[in-house]
Amino acid sequence: MKKIVMIGAGSATFSVPLINDLSLTPELSDSHVVLVDIDEKRLATAGNLAGRLVAERNSPLTFSTELDREKALEGADFVLNAAQIGGHSYAEANRQLGTDHGYYRGNWLHYMRQMCFFWELAGDIERICPDAWTIQSANPVFEGGTLIARTRKVKHIALCHGHYGYKYLCTALGYDPEECEAHAVGFNHWIWLSALRHGETDLLPIMDAKIRSGELKLSPAVREQYLHYGMMPIGDTPRMCAWWMHIDFETKQKWFGEDGGMDSHVGWAKYLNRLAENNARLDALAADSDSKVSDVFRPTRSVEQIVPIINSLVNNVKGTYQVNIPNEGHIIKGIPEDVCVECQANIDILGVHPISEPPFGKDIMIKAILPRWTYMELMVEAVRLHDRTLLLEYMLRDPRTASYDQAKNFIDAWLAMPGNEYMRDWFGK
Repeated sequence: MKKIVMIGAGSATFSVPLINDLSLTPELSDSHVVLVDIDEKRLATAGNLAGRLVAERNSPLTFSTELDREKALEGADFVLNAAQIGGHSYAEANRQLGTDHGYYRGNWLHYMRQMCFFWELAGDIERICPDAWTIQSANPVFEGGTLIARTRKVKHIALCHGHYGYKYLCTALGYDPEECEAHAVGFNHWIWLSALRHGETDLLPIMDAKIRSGELKLSPAVREQYLHYGMMPIGDTPRMCAWWMHIDFETKQKWFGEDGGMDSHVGWAKYLNRLAENNARLDALAADSDSKVSDVFRPTRSVEQIVPIINSLVNNVKGTYQVNIPNEGHIIKGIPEDVCVECQANIDILGVHPISEPPFGKDIMIKAILPRWTYMELMVEAVRLHDRTLLLEYMLRDPRTASYDQAKNFIDAWLAMPGNEYMRDWFGK
Protein backbone atom coordinates (compact mmCIF):
# COMPACT_ATOMS: atom_id res chain seq x y z
CA MET A 1 0.00 0.00 0.00
CA LYS A 2 1.29 3.45 -0.95
CA LYS A 3 0.46 6.56 1.04
CA ILE A 4 -0.33 9.57 -1.14
CA VAL A 5 -0.65 12.94 0.58
CA MET A 6 -2.48 15.76 -1.25
CA ILE A 7 -1.57 19.25 0.01
CA GLY A 8 -4.20 21.83 -0.90
CA ALA A 9 -6.83 19.13 -1.26
CA GLY A 10 -9.60 21.49 -0.14
CA SER A 11 -9.73 22.44 -3.80
CA ALA A 12 -12.09 19.68 -4.89
CA THR A 13 -11.45 20.60 -8.52
CA PHE A 14 -7.90 19.31 -7.92
CA SER A 15 -8.32 16.48 -5.44
CA VAL A 16 -11.46 14.68 -6.60
CA PRO A 17 -10.38 14.26 -10.26
CA LEU A 18 -7.10 12.77 -9.00
CA ILE A 19 -8.99 10.32 -6.80
CA ASN A 20 -11.08 9.52 -9.87
CA ASP A 21 -7.85 8.78 -11.78
CA LEU A 22 -6.59 6.59 -8.93
CA SER A 23 -9.87 4.67 -8.86
CA LEU A 24 -9.37 3.92 -12.56
CA THR A 25 -5.79 2.66 -12.07
CA PRO A 26 -5.98 -0.93 -10.78
CA GLU A 27 -2.23 -1.11 -10.05
CA LEU A 28 -2.66 1.61 -7.39
CA SER A 29 -6.02 0.47 -6.04
CA ASP A 30 -4.64 -0.35 -2.58
CA SER A 31 -3.32 3.18 -2.00
CA HIS A 32 -4.25 5.31 0.98
CA VAL A 33 -4.86 8.97 0.20
CA VAL A 34 -4.62 11.72 2.81
CA LEU A 35 -6.40 14.97 1.90
CA VAL A 36 -4.75 17.94 3.61
CA ASP A 37 -5.92 21.57 3.82
CA ILE A 38 -6.08 24.36 6.39
CA ASP A 39 -9.69 25.19 5.43
CA GLU A 40 -11.79 22.72 7.41
CA LYS A 41 -15.01 23.40 5.49
CA ARG A 42 -13.47 22.97 2.05
CA LEU A 43 -11.60 19.89 3.23
CA ALA A 44 -14.87 18.36 4.43
CA THR A 45 -16.45 18.99 1.02
CA ALA A 46 -13.55 17.32 -0.78
CA GLY A 47 -13.63 14.40 1.65
CA ASN A 48 -17.38 13.99 1.17
CA LEU A 49 -17.08 13.83 -2.62
CA ALA A 50 -14.02 11.58 -2.58
CA GLY A 51 -15.59 9.09 -0.17
CA ARG A 52 -18.81 8.82 -2.13
CA LEU A 53 -16.96 8.47 -5.45
CA VAL A 54 -14.78 5.64 -4.12
CA ALA A 55 -17.83 3.87 -2.68
CA GLU A 56 -19.81 4.20 -5.91
CA ARG A 57 -16.86 2.78 -7.86
CA ASN A 58 -16.42 -0.10 -5.40
CA SER A 59 -12.78 0.92 -5.31
CA PRO A 60 -10.54 -0.46 -2.55
CA LEU A 61 -8.88 2.96 -2.21
CA THR A 62 -8.90 4.29 1.33
CA PHE A 63 -8.55 7.90 2.36
CA SER A 64 -8.62 10.27 5.29
CA THR A 65 -8.62 14.04 5.86
CA GLU A 66 -6.09 15.95 7.92
CA LEU A 67 -5.59 19.57 8.98
CA ASP A 68 -2.13 18.94 10.46
CA ARG A 69 0.37 18.83 7.59
CA GLU A 70 3.24 17.34 9.57
CA LYS A 71 1.06 14.53 10.90
CA ALA A 72 -0.16 13.77 7.38
CA LEU A 73 3.39 13.49 6.04
CA GLU A 74 4.37 10.66 8.38
CA GLY A 75 5.11 7.60 6.25
CA ALA A 76 4.20 9.32 2.98
CA ASP A 77 5.41 7.81 -0.30
CA PHE A 78 4.14 10.67 -2.46
CA VAL A 79 3.36 14.28 -1.62
CA LEU A 80 1.27 16.20 -4.15
CA ASN A 81 1.36 19.97 -3.72
CA ALA A 82 -1.37 22.13 -5.26
CA ALA A 83 -1.69 24.66 -2.44
CA GLN A 84 -2.19 28.35 -3.22
CA ILE A 85 -1.42 30.29 -0.08
CA GLY A 86 -4.04 32.97 0.47
CA GLY A 87 -6.07 31.78 -2.49
CA HIS A 88 -7.14 33.94 -5.41
CA SER A 89 -8.26 36.79 -3.15
CA TYR A 90 -4.69 37.30 -1.92
CA ALA A 91 -3.31 37.18 -5.46
CA GLU A 92 -5.92 39.68 -6.66
CA ALA A 93 -5.12 42.08 -3.82
CA ASN A 94 -1.46 41.91 -4.87
CA ARG A 95 -2.32 42.57 -8.51
CA GLN A 96 -4.55 45.52 -7.63
CA LEU A 97 -1.81 47.05 -5.51
CA GLY A 98 0.57 46.67 -8.45
CA THR A 99 -1.93 48.38 -10.75
CA ASP A 100 -2.22 51.25 -8.26
CA HIS A 101 1.55 51.74 -8.50
CA GLY A 102 1.79 51.63 -12.30
CA TYR A 103 2.23 47.88 -12.86
CA TYR A 104 -1.02 46.86 -14.55
CA ARG A 105 -1.78 43.25 -13.55
CA GLY A 106 1.90 42.50 -13.98
CA ASN A 107 3.69 41.97 -10.70
CA TRP A 108 4.19 38.43 -9.41
CA LEU A 109 5.08 39.31 -5.84
CA HIS A 110 2.26 37.13 -4.50
CA TYR A 111 4.44 34.23 -5.67
CA MET A 112 6.97 35.17 -3.00
CA ARG A 113 4.61 33.79 -0.34
CA GLN A 114 4.22 30.63 -2.38
CA MET A 115 7.99 30.25 -2.59
CA CYS A 116 8.35 30.45 1.18
CA PHE A 117 5.70 27.76 1.54
CA PHE A 118 7.43 25.50 -1.01
CA TRP A 119 10.67 25.84 0.94
CA GLU A 120 8.96 25.01 4.24
CA LEU A 121 7.03 22.06 2.84
CA ALA A 122 10.16 20.60 1.23
CA GLY A 123 11.90 20.97 4.59
CA ASP A 124 9.10 19.02 6.28
CA ILE A 125 9.37 16.29 3.64
CA GLU A 126 13.15 16.17 4.02
CA ARG A 127 12.73 15.72 7.78
CA ILE A 128 9.61 13.56 8.07
CA CYS A 129 9.45 11.41 4.90
CA PRO A 130 12.81 11.84 3.11
CA ASP A 131 12.21 8.96 0.70
CA ALA A 132 8.93 10.39 -0.61
CA TRP A 133 8.53 11.78 -4.10
CA THR A 134 7.06 15.28 -4.15
CA ILE A 135 5.06 16.28 -7.21
CA GLN A 136 4.28 19.99 -7.48
CA SER A 137 1.51 21.43 -9.61
CA ALA A 138 1.22 24.74 -7.75
CA ASN A 139 2.76 27.85 -9.30
CA PRO A 140 5.36 29.21 -9.63
CA VAL A 141 6.82 26.00 -11.02
CA PHE A 142 10.03 27.47 -12.48
CA GLU A 143 11.07 29.45 -9.41
CA GLY A 144 9.74 26.91 -6.93
CA GLY A 145 11.50 23.97 -8.57
CA THR A 146 14.79 25.86 -8.71
CA LEU A 147 14.55 26.97 -5.06
CA ILE A 148 13.88 23.42 -3.90
CA ALA A 149 16.72 22.02 -6.03
CA ARG A 150 19.16 24.47 -4.44
CA THR A 151 18.08 24.22 -0.82
CA ARG A 152 16.48 20.84 -0.12
CA LYS A 153 17.39 17.19 -0.60
CA VAL A 154 14.09 15.79 -1.83
CA LYS A 155 12.96 13.88 -4.90
CA HIS A 156 11.01 16.59 -6.68
CA ILE A 157 9.08 16.80 -9.94
CA ALA A 158 6.93 19.76 -11.03
CA LEU A 159 4.18 19.57 -13.66
CA CYS A 160 2.10 21.87 -15.84
CA HIS A 161 -0.44 21.61 -18.67
CA GLY A 162 1.04 24.13 -21.08
CA HIS A 163 2.78 21.59 -23.31
CA TYR A 164 -0.61 20.31 -24.47
CA GLY A 165 -0.82 23.49 -26.55
CA TYR A 166 0.86 21.62 -29.40
CA LYS A 167 -2.42 19.76 -29.95
CA TYR A 168 -4.21 22.91 -31.09
CA LEU A 169 -1.38 23.58 -33.51
CA CYS A 170 -1.57 20.06 -34.96
CA THR A 171 -5.31 20.40 -35.46
CA ALA A 172 -4.85 23.76 -37.19
CA LEU A 173 -2.32 22.14 -39.51
CA GLY A 174 -4.77 19.36 -40.36
CA TYR A 175 -3.17 16.51 -38.39
CA ASP A 176 -4.51 14.30 -35.63
CA PRO A 177 -2.68 15.41 -32.43
CA GLU A 178 -2.73 11.85 -31.12
CA GLU A 179 -0.65 10.79 -34.11
CA CYS A 180 1.93 13.55 -33.70
CA GLU A 181 5.06 13.80 -31.60
CA ALA A 182 6.01 17.16 -30.10
CA HIS A 183 8.84 18.45 -27.94
CA ALA A 184 8.43 21.75 -26.09
CA VAL A 185 11.34 22.86 -23.90
CA GLY A 186 12.54 25.78 -21.83
CA PHE A 187 11.30 27.10 -18.49
CA ASN A 188 7.78 26.52 -17.20
CA HIS A 189 5.28 28.90 -18.84
CA TRP A 190 8.18 29.81 -21.12
CA ILE A 191 8.45 26.78 -23.42
CA TRP A 192 9.19 26.63 -27.12
CA LEU A 193 8.43 24.03 -29.77
CA SER A 194 11.70 22.28 -30.66
CA ALA A 195 10.19 19.40 -32.66
CA LEU A 196 6.84 18.51 -34.25
CA ARG A 197 6.46 15.39 -36.34
CA HIS A 198 3.73 13.27 -37.88
CA GLY A 199 5.37 9.92 -38.52
CA GLU A 200 8.35 10.70 -40.75
CA THR A 201 7.05 14.14 -41.68
CA ASP A 202 8.68 17.16 -40.05
CA LEU A 203 5.81 19.60 -39.48
CA LEU A 204 7.93 22.61 -38.50
CA PRO A 205 8.77 23.70 -42.09
CA ILE A 206 5.12 23.21 -43.07
CA MET A 207 4.02 25.29 -40.09
CA ASP A 208 6.51 28.04 -40.91
CA ALA A 209 5.40 28.30 -44.54
CA LYS A 210 1.72 28.47 -43.58
CA ILE A 211 2.37 31.14 -40.93
CA ARG A 212 4.31 33.36 -43.33
CA SER A 213 1.74 32.97 -46.08
CA GLY A 214 -1.11 33.77 -43.70
CA GLU A 215 -2.78 30.42 -44.33
CA LEU A 216 -2.36 29.30 -40.71
CA LYS A 217 -4.55 31.49 -38.54
CA LEU A 218 -2.99 32.30 -35.18
CA SER A 219 -3.67 34.99 -32.60
CA PRO A 220 -1.75 38.21 -33.25
CA ALA A 221 0.33 37.58 -30.11
CA VAL A 222 1.39 34.06 -31.07
CA ARG A 223 2.20 34.97 -34.67
CA GLU A 224 4.26 38.01 -33.72
CA GLN A 225 6.17 36.12 -31.02
CA TYR A 226 6.96 33.29 -33.42
CA LEU A 227 8.33 35.70 -36.00
CA HIS A 228 10.24 37.72 -33.40
CA TYR A 229 11.81 34.90 -31.39
CA GLY A 230 12.19 32.35 -34.19
CA MET A 231 10.51 29.51 -32.25
CA MET A 232 6.85 28.72 -31.62
CA PRO A 233 5.70 29.64 -28.07
CA ILE A 234 3.55 26.85 -26.65
CA GLY A 235 0.77 26.80 -24.05
CA ASP A 236 0.91 29.67 -21.56
CA THR A 237 4.12 31.06 -23.04
CA PRO A 238 2.42 33.71 -25.23
CA ARG A 239 0.71 35.04 -22.11
CA MET A 240 3.93 35.29 -20.14
CA CYS A 241 6.65 36.55 -22.47
CA ALA A 242 6.76 39.69 -24.66
CA TRP A 243 6.27 42.29 -21.93
CA TRP A 244 5.36 44.95 -24.49
CA MET A 245 2.06 43.12 -25.10
CA HIS A 246 1.01 43.64 -21.46
CA ILE A 247 1.66 47.30 -20.70
CA ASP A 248 -2.01 48.24 -20.22
CA PHE A 249 -5.49 46.99 -21.05
CA GLU A 250 -5.61 48.62 -24.48
CA THR A 251 -2.32 46.98 -25.43
CA LYS A 252 -3.59 43.60 -24.24
CA GLN A 253 -6.70 44.05 -26.38
CA LYS A 254 -4.55 44.66 -29.46
CA TRP A 255 -2.68 41.38 -29.04
CA PHE A 256 -5.12 39.09 -27.20
CA GLY A 257 -8.61 40.17 -28.26
CA GLU A 258 -11.51 42.21 -26.97
CA ASP A 259 -11.28 41.09 -23.33
CA GLY A 260 -7.51 41.52 -23.29
CA GLY A 261 -6.82 37.83 -22.82
CA MET A 262 -6.82 35.79 -19.65
CA ASP A 263 -4.40 38.09 -17.82
CA SER A 264 -6.41 41.31 -18.10
CA HIS A 265 -8.77 42.39 -15.33
CA VAL A 266 -11.66 41.38 -17.63
CA GLY A 267 -10.30 38.01 -18.74
CA TRP A 268 -9.19 36.98 -15.26
CA ALA A 269 -12.55 37.98 -13.77
CA LYS A 270 -14.21 35.62 -16.24
CA TYR A 271 -11.87 32.84 -15.14
CA LEU A 272 -12.60 33.46 -11.47
CA ASN A 273 -16.34 33.48 -12.18
CA ARG A 274 -16.08 30.11 -13.94
CA LEU A 275 -14.07 28.76 -11.01
CA ALA A 276 -16.64 30.04 -8.51
CA GLU A 277 -19.49 28.50 -10.49
CA ASN A 278 -17.69 25.15 -10.61
CA ASN A 279 -17.01 25.27 -6.86
CA ALA A 280 -20.66 26.09 -6.24
CA ARG A 281 -21.71 23.05 -8.28
CA LEU A 282 -19.36 20.82 -6.27
CA ASP A 283 -20.67 22.28 -2.99
CA ALA A 284 -24.22 21.52 -4.12
CA LEU A 285 -23.19 18.01 -5.13
CA ALA A 286 -21.62 17.42 -1.71
CA ALA A 287 -24.79 18.69 0.02
CA ASP A 288 -27.07 16.42 -2.02
CA SER A 289 -26.57 12.95 -0.55
CA ASP A 290 -29.04 11.43 -3.02
CA SER A 291 -26.99 12.37 -6.08
CA LYS A 292 -24.25 10.18 -7.53
CA VAL A 293 -20.78 11.72 -7.61
CA SER A 294 -19.81 9.24 -10.32
CA ASP A 295 -22.38 10.84 -12.62
CA VAL A 296 -20.28 14.02 -12.51
CA PHE A 297 -16.83 12.44 -12.42
CA ARG A 298 -17.11 9.97 -15.26
CA PRO A 299 -14.94 6.80 -15.52
CA THR A 300 -12.47 8.49 -17.84
CA ARG A 301 -8.92 9.37 -16.89
CA SER A 302 -8.03 13.06 -16.92
CA VAL A 303 -5.08 14.53 -18.82
CA GLU A 304 -3.23 15.01 -15.52
CA GLN A 305 0.14 13.24 -15.50
CA ILE A 306 0.27 12.79 -11.71
CA VAL A 307 -1.32 9.35 -11.33
CA PRO A 308 0.43 7.83 -14.38
CA ILE A 309 3.78 9.09 -13.03
CA ILE A 310 3.08 7.50 -9.65
CA ASN A 311 2.19 4.28 -11.45
CA SER A 312 5.44 4.42 -13.41
CA LEU A 313 7.52 4.94 -10.27
CA VAL A 314 5.72 2.28 -8.23
CA ASN A 315 4.85 -0.42 -10.75
CA ASN A 316 7.39 0.16 -13.52
CA VAL A 317 4.68 1.07 -16.02
CA LYS A 318 7.11 2.96 -18.23
CA GLY A 319 6.01 6.23 -19.76
CA THR A 320 7.24 9.49 -21.28
CA TYR A 321 6.12 12.68 -19.55
CA GLN A 322 6.55 16.45 -19.65
CA VAL A 323 8.29 17.42 -16.41
CA ASN A 324 10.09 20.27 -14.71
CA ILE A 325 13.32 19.10 -13.08
CA PRO A 326 16.82 20.43 -12.35
CA ASN A 327 18.98 20.63 -15.46
CA GLU A 328 21.36 18.01 -14.08
CA GLY A 329 23.57 16.51 -16.76
CA HIS A 330 22.81 19.56 -18.91
CA ILE A 331 19.56 18.32 -20.40
CA ILE A 332 19.52 21.66 -22.21
CA LYS A 333 23.06 22.84 -22.86
CA GLY A 334 23.89 26.43 -21.93
CA ILE A 335 21.77 26.40 -18.75
CA PRO A 336 23.29 25.58 -15.31
CA GLU A 337 22.50 22.29 -13.61
CA ASP A 338 20.79 23.93 -10.61
CA VAL A 339 18.18 25.67 -12.79
CA CYS A 340 14.82 23.92 -13.20
CA VAL A 341 13.96 23.26 -16.86
CA GLU A 342 10.90 21.88 -18.60
CA CYS A 343 11.57 18.89 -20.84
CA GLN A 344 10.47 15.36 -21.59
CA ALA A 345 11.58 12.42 -19.46
CA ASN A 346 11.12 8.69 -19.39
CA ILE A 347 9.97 7.51 -15.96
CA ASP A 348 10.06 4.00 -14.52
CA ILE A 349 10.67 2.26 -11.20
CA LEU A 350 14.29 3.43 -11.27
CA GLY A 351 13.31 7.11 -11.45
CA VAL A 352 13.30 9.99 -13.89
CA HIS A 353 15.45 9.78 -17.03
CA PRO A 354 15.41 13.12 -18.89
CA ILE A 355 15.61 13.29 -22.67
CA SER A 356 18.41 15.62 -23.77
CA GLU A 357 17.54 18.56 -26.00
CA PRO A 358 19.71 20.62 -28.39
CA PRO A 359 20.81 24.02 -27.06
CA PHE A 360 18.74 27.07 -27.86
CA GLY A 361 19.95 29.22 -30.74
CA LYS A 362 21.77 32.43 -29.91
CA ASP A 363 18.86 34.61 -31.05
CA ILE A 364 16.19 33.20 -28.74
CA MET A 365 18.73 32.68 -25.96
CA ILE A 366 19.48 36.41 -25.89
CA LYS A 367 15.91 37.63 -26.48
CA ALA A 368 13.92 35.25 -24.30
CA ILE A 369 15.83 32.68 -22.25
CA LEU A 370 18.41 34.88 -20.52
CA PRO A 371 15.90 37.62 -19.49
CA ARG A 372 13.50 35.08 -17.98
CA TRP A 373 16.34 33.30 -16.23
CA THR A 374 17.43 36.60 -14.67
CA TYR A 375 13.96 37.27 -13.25
CA MET A 376 13.93 33.77 -11.78
CA GLU A 377 17.31 34.28 -10.12
CA LEU A 378 16.16 37.51 -8.48
CA MET A 379 13.03 35.89 -7.06
CA VAL A 380 14.74 32.69 -5.90
CA GLU A 381 17.71 34.42 -4.31
CA ALA A 382 15.54 37.09 -2.70
CA VAL A 383 13.60 34.33 -0.92
CA ARG A 384 16.62 32.14 -0.19
CA LEU A 385 18.66 34.99 1.30
CA HIS A 386 15.78 37.00 2.84
CA ASP A 387 17.22 39.85 0.77
CA ARG A 388 14.99 42.90 0.38
CA THR A 389 17.45 44.57 -2.01
CA LEU A 390 16.96 41.69 -4.48
CA LEU A 391 13.21 42.11 -4.10
CA LEU A 392 13.62 45.76 -5.07
CA GLU A 393 15.93 44.83 -7.95
CA TYR A 394 13.23 42.45 -9.21
CA MET A 395 10.84 45.39 -9.61
CA LEU A 396 13.51 47.72 -10.99
CA ARG A 397 13.93 45.27 -13.89
CA ASP A 398 10.24 45.58 -14.80
CA PRO A 399 10.04 47.60 -18.07
CA ARG A 400 7.16 49.65 -16.64
CA THR A 401 9.32 50.98 -13.81
CA ALA A 402 9.83 54.67 -14.59
CA SER A 403 11.88 55.51 -11.50
CA TYR A 404 13.68 54.07 -8.51
CA ASP A 405 11.12 55.68 -6.21
CA GLN A 406 8.22 54.01 -8.02
CA ALA A 407 9.70 50.55 -7.46
CA LYS A 408 10.74 51.29 -3.88
CA ASN A 409 7.37 52.75 -2.92
CA PHE A 410 5.61 49.73 -4.38
CA ILE A 411 7.79 47.32 -2.39
CA ASP A 412 7.15 49.31 0.79
CA ALA A 413 3.38 49.29 0.14
CA TRP A 414 3.44 45.58 -0.71
CA LEU A 415 5.18 44.66 2.54
CA ALA A 416 2.73 46.85 4.48
CA MET A 417 -0.47 45.48 2.90
CA PRO A 418 -2.84 43.41 5.05
CA GLY A 419 -2.13 39.71 4.68
CA ASN A 420 1.59 40.22 4.14
CA GLU A 421 2.67 40.00 7.76
CA TYR A 422 4.56 36.80 6.97
CA MET A 423 6.49 38.50 4.17
CA ARG A 424 7.36 41.45 6.39
CA ASP A 425 8.95 39.02 8.83
CA TRP A 426 10.68 37.13 6.01
CA PHE A 427 12.30 40.24 4.56
CA GLY A 428 12.69 42.02 7.88
CA LYS A 429 16.17 40.69 8.64
